[in-house]
Amino acid sequence: MTRKNNGPPVVIEQPHLMLVPAGAWWTAVFNAAPAPTEIYCDICTPPSWPHPSEVTMVDLDLDVVRRAEESAAWLLATIAAGAQPFAGHYLTWFDQVQ
Repeated sequence: MTRKNNGPPVVIEQPHLMLVPAGAWWTAVFNAAPAPTEIYCDICTPPSWPHPSEVTMVDLDLDVVRRAEESAAWLLATIAAGAQPFAGHYLTWFDQVQ
């Protein structure tokens, strides 16, 4: 995965999966063991696909938009409740991407 910030792209070399739900104000990255962070979520603008192999969105580092705050609350409640897609179903995909 590469991510463009204000600097050069960042390359994540550990096995991971990224969930980019259409129309959602969040994304999720699921990291394989032994990564110190199992699930990492960003509050962002809804993604768009300018080309089939490219997705764009803006990470909202400061959650000042009401919709982003709702997404953050929903993510917190969903992860805490152990609901999908955060309950572990993503683990079955690591065998296919490693």
